[in-house]
Amino acid sequence: MRPDVMNAGLLGAALALAGTLAWSVGRAPNVVPGPASMETGLSARPTELTDARGIVVPVAPYARVLSLSTVADHLLLELLEPERLVGITQYVRDSHPERWRFGDRPGIRSSSELERVLLLEPDLVVVTPFADEAYMARVRKSGARVFDLGETRGVESTLRMIRTLGSLLDAVDRAKALEGRLLRQLWALDAAVPPAERVAGMYLGVYGDSRTAASATSPRRRASTAGRATTPRTSSRSTRA
Repeated sequence: MRPDVMNAGLLGAALALAGTLAWSVGRAPNVVPGPASMETGLSARPTELTDARGIVVPVAPYARVLSLSTVADHLLLELLEPERLVGITQYVRDSHPERWRFGDRPGIRSSSELERVLLLEPDLVVVTPFADEAYMARVRKSGARVFDLGETRGVESTLRMIRTLGSLLDAVDRAKALEGRLLRQLWALDAAVPPAERVAGMYLGVYGDSRTAASATSPRRRASTAGRATTPRTSSRSTRA
């Protein structure tokens, strides 16, 4: 399974639980920051942010946002008003459990579909490091901003992405609410399975001809989610052929 699909699927499942799963916390989870980080993570209101490629992008209430990241698809659906999200990845368009929420928004199969991207006239395109820089440079030349969210490596990086998008899109309050919902679901899942009953797992990522793997034996890299000790070593990727 592609790592971006795995990350997006896990995130989608967690977000879907937000409205249905009751929670109680008997102990602090060992995988995600507690409420203190929720208060401080979004406290500053910057006027610009630097993305994973080192490019400075201004903070603004962007009106036409296009996502070329399966993880960002899920987050933007929660952070933006429907009319501000003009396009998403084809994979999430086809597979999201609540895909009706995307309405008639088109899906993009690959970051190389430059003509389709430009036809949507986005003012912001959200990507990951797997988006080809040559295509992204042409998108910038059209006048749109491009923001690389960076790699997804587990719960903490997902929380970082929520905060980053909240700041970038001038939607800090919505980002706080989303982070809180996701944390509560993770706490509930963490509390539901006793530590002794959790099983170890491993992520395997395939990138072209390269393969990367990491075990769950290192406590520093282990994240306990839904009763499984998993290793946040996979990366989200933008859609590409």
